[in-house]
Amino acid sequence: MDDRLPDFRRKLIATRVEIQSKRVLLFAVLAFLSCGCRENLDDGGVHYTRVAGAYSSDITFFRSRSPYLVTADFGLFSGYTLTIEPGVIVAFDLENRETGVRRNIIMEGRVAAQGTLQLPIVFAPLYDSDNREPGDWGSVVLLGEGQSSTFEHCEFLFPKTAVQAVAHDVILRNCRFRFAGASDTSSGYGILAEDVDSLVIDSSVFENNRVGVRARRSTVWVLNSDFLENTRIGLWIDSSAVTFERNLVLRNTADMMGTGLLLDGATGFFMLNEFSGSLFGLEVRHEVTGLSIHMNNIMSNFGYNLKTTALTDHLDVTDNFWGFGPDSLSFIVDRISDTANVNLLPVRAAPVVVRP
Repeated sequence: MDDRLPDFRRKLIATRVEIQSKRVLLFAVLAFLSCGCRENLDDGGVHYTRVAGAYSSDITFFRSRSPYLVTADFGLFSGYTLTIEPGVIVAFDLENRETGVRRNIIMEGRVAAQGTLQLPIVFAPLYDSDNREPGDWGSVVLLGEGQSSTFEHCEFLFPKTAVQAVAHDVILRNCRFRFAGASDTSSGYGILAEDVDSLVIDSSVFENNRVGVRARRSTVWVLNSDFLENTRIGLWIDSSAVTFERNLVLRNTADMMGTGLLLDGATGFFMLNEFSGSLFGLEVRHEVTGLSIHMNNIMSNFGYNLKTTALTDHLDVTDNFWGFGPDSLSFIVDRISDTANVNLLPVRAAPVVVRP
């Protein structure tokens, strides 16, 4: 994977610079902007509520005034809340794809976006469905230590990176992230989290992104969620503590590259999951102390079911199902890159039930 993804340190610095630059630009224009949302009739005959600029007040996006059109970076200062009602569509303007200028929501305050099954909240580019491309809008950027935002029944379509959280807690339930990406390789995440004390992902879907979730130095819970056909990595966990249960991690690959779950210095519990259909089902790098990987289906990946790199200690992956029973141990071993530092036995004779 190292030759396919940029050095993380370089990417982290670039991400911090990008976020801070946007933050400075956003809050610098406050003195020149009015504090109200403006309604206009778009050329296509759709009545948009246009929003842009930084605000020092609570704001609600009402369903009765939907769709909202973000025409320039928009956000709230710390201490204020953006509430988004069920059924609201938040569209992002992109004047010219060639310029690469993308609109963002940048929050020092918090977001309460709680849709319903019948009335989801949608974040999407302005283009119609036939003309959308990955990366047509930027991100929902969440800043501010001690802040917490909630997204329920939300759909994020064609962003550069849908949600970027830096030291900002996030709860996501019943959300869907699709087609995150852009021409540069520093983006394309459904969620990019850094220094987050609590990232909760429950009953959500990450599909056709470059990377479904990327977390560094964070505490993460991922439950009952699907990571499907992301082109590089389903979930990438680095120096973080994770609880990962009852998830499906399937077919995360493209052009003979792709890993279902990448753990690099991670700790935590991984059980009752399925990893299949990728180049590597599960990839573990470096530090393995504190990892518990048991009662999973790790099978039918066309490279290795388990790939290990520079492990510091023995990796305990006992009591998993590898596609074959104990009588076919040689087939199981053949699909593990290096068994020297892997505790494999006993293996399960039948698949675990991921979701009853």
